Amino acid sequence: MTAAIHARPRLGIYGGTFAPPHLAHVRAAREFLEQASLNRLLVVPTYLPPHKRIGADDDPSVRLEMARAAFGAYDARIGVSDYEIRREGVSYTWQTLTHFAETEDAELFFLCGTDMFLTLWQWKHPEIIFRLSTIACMARAEGTAAWLETARRADFYRAQYGARILLLDGAPLPLSSSEIRGRVARGEPIGGLVPAAVEAIIRARGLYRTKEGCP
Repeated sequence: MTAAIHARPRLGIYGGTFAPPHLAHVRAAREFLEQASLNRLLVVPTYLPPHKRIGADDDPSVRLEMARAAFGAYDARIGVSDYEIRREGVSYTWQTLTHFAETEDAELFFLCGTDMFLTLWQWKHPEIIFRLSTIACMARAEGTAAWLETARRADFYRAQYGARILLLDGAPLPLSSSEIRGRVARGEPIGGLVPAAVEAIIRARGLYRTKEGCP
């Protein structure tokens, strides 16, 4: 009698600055969880992103608090990891995926948006990223020029790296963290753009009220 093959659970990794996390982030996490048939999803806030400037008043521990407030209430399968923040320094994806590959008995999936996806080959050690994970891309609407460019780049990654690519359905919401920070700095409302618990933290801590905190 042939022994059953052990199928490893599917673990999603969703990294980002989350300064602050907003409803488009939450939607992306939920689409990732369902469309990739994940058993678990870990949201991993960066300590210091390699390709993005952070305001001088940035506090990674506060971003971690906001991430937990944003994602914790939506689905028990979604967790928030403090790995990159505990590690400190510049947060590189290849190091994070290596960490979870070594500590989790799971098949890894890595979520990224279209802009990130198109530049993955320029990141540090893309060969490790593609080897350790299936790349799940929140692509633009099918048939658009951006979608066609994404599909061509996916073919390149498959040919160049033997990459496993999953293009998720559903265009991302047109919402950004910089837009949220700008609205707060200008005294404009952010209700309906961020989870209520995140808005409460922003208000209580007086975040993003100055241009310095709003890059």
